[in-house]
Amino acid sequence: MSASATSVSAHEWLKNGAPLINTEPILTSSSLFQLIIHLPPIVGPPKEISCTSVKGLGTVGRGGIGEETTIHFANCKTAQAGCDVRSTGSPNGLIIAKNVQTLLVERETFSKTKVLAEELKSNPTTKEFVTLQFLSLTIKSCAESPEVRIKGNVAARVDNPTELFEFPSPELKGNTLEGLGSAVSLFGSVHYMLINGGALAAD
Repeated sequence: MSASATSVSAHEWLKNGAPLINTEPILTSSSLFQLIIHLPPIVGPPKEISCTSVKGLGTVGRGGIGEETTIHFANCKTAQAGCDVRSTGSPNGLIIAKNVQTLLVERETFSKTKVLAEELKSNPTTKEFVTLQFLSLTIKSCAESPEVRIKGNVAARVDNPTELFEFPSPELKGNTLEGLGSAVSLFGSVHYMLINGGALAAD
């Protein structure tokens, strides 16, 4: 997450309790993550993707802004038999999102509780989060949507004590992530840490 984001937040990242002065490199990681494209019934069943490893590299900076330079979703599989998934140019099972802009924001949970959240926005150049390619391994598998551009924004609740970004179910209000004109959901928890050491918290 780099300080190249155009918006500035009313919230700040703190390092060891003090607002960040300089941009700091950050690592993110998760052992299980899920993405669901909620296709309308007339098109086909929801596309469910599960990944067993997520690793990200980016930066955080002043004004709550940042960037996930790269996010690798590895060992990804669909719930549809005979259908593999990848991002454009990646091997089967690997999804890579690049230059995803981030910003600390305030969001509401499903129960209308206000929380601090890390908002992930589409790449400012490509105007998308990532392009997914679905590859048919059998006749008719993935036939309804071989390629899907995912765009919009999605937010994760920041849990300071555990240093986690949590993409909850039900989702936080205000998400606009979509593909094929249908809503897209992300679920899972991602651990974050400063590469150069120190405790990182949102305020």
